[in-house]
Amino acid sequence: MQTAVAQAGIPAFADIIQGKWPPQFEKALNKSLPIYDPSRNFWGGTEYALFHQGRKGVVVGSDGWLFTDEEFSCEAGGKKNIADNLSFIKNTQVTLARKNTRLAVILVPEKVRVLSSHLYGVTLPVCRISLYKNIMGFLRARHIHAINLLAAMRAAPKDSLYLRTDTHWTPAGAKLAAFSVAGLVKKMPDLNLERRHCVSTSGAVASYNGDLTRYAPGLSPKVLPPDNLSSYTTQCDAKAGLLDDSAAPQITLVGTSYSANPKWNFDGFLEEALQADILNAADEGQGPLTVMDKYLASDLWKNDPPKLLIWEIPERYLLMPHGLAPD
Repeated sequence: MQTAVAQAGIPAFADIIQGKWPPQFEKALNKSLPIYDPSRNFWGGTEYALFHQGRKGVVVGSDGWLFTDEEFSCEAGGKKNIADNLSFIKNTQVTLARKNTRLAVILVPEKVRVLSSHLYGVTLPVCRISLYKNIMGFLRARHIHAINLLAAMRAAPKDSLYLRTDTHWTPAGAKLAAFSVAGLVKKMPDLNLERRHCVSTSGAVASYNGDLTRYAPGLSPKVLPPDNLSSYTTQCDAKAGLLDDSAAPQITLVGTSYSANPKWNFDGFLEEALQADILNAADEGQGPLTVMDKYLASDLWKNDPPKLLIWEIPERYLLMPHGLAPD
């Protein structure tokens, strides 16, 4: 009982009057009971074994593939959110251009678009079927440089590009995205970036339980094996000649956990692909538009704008309200 009170917190008088504290206390009490974890794990294992289902938050596919249920939902006000968010992208391009910063957008496709063969009869809702194609059409019509990563991923060994138990891409998916960016940058005239020799090397391989496994509790590794995740590091040679080694990189990366989490080494692969320094201004726990808001309000942008800004945007966030998208 004392543990439940501690977890729920000391209630404010207004919370008691408005009925907000009792549900918090009930939830904390349930979690504090000795039977909570065994019961949760038992029912999680039963749902997976008998019905091939997980808890709310995940869609279970074949061969241990898990998908976030965000990829199968239609947000309330989704059409307006898309219009507002695409307008924000266009306005950001204009803001960057005022300081002669070029923009390259990486539109990260939903995992299910690449790995739909691993689904059990679940299909995308109407609101999402043509979303990626429509967003790419918008960007190109407004002359915003954008990487069609979906096309590149469909042409690659698809099972290697996303983690089986996680929402994120693998290092192989991150590397494919990075070299796709390099192919686009080569087509940008008069960019004249300072170059460095950068090389990525692989390290140890470790078992990794992805972020979606929390929605399928109580499963043994034999039932739901963890992913095998390779580690990578990227090293760049020192700047040569008269170049100022203390100068800020001429390329900035803005994005979500796809860019910020070092497990995927996306910024490192970008340095290798572009043979140039990258300033990583990505952030976890926020949507790509909020991270861009933060960057444009920073001294980094105000005092030393880059020549190129790479903006990683997961497709699914564009259906969500600006500022409210969880990462």
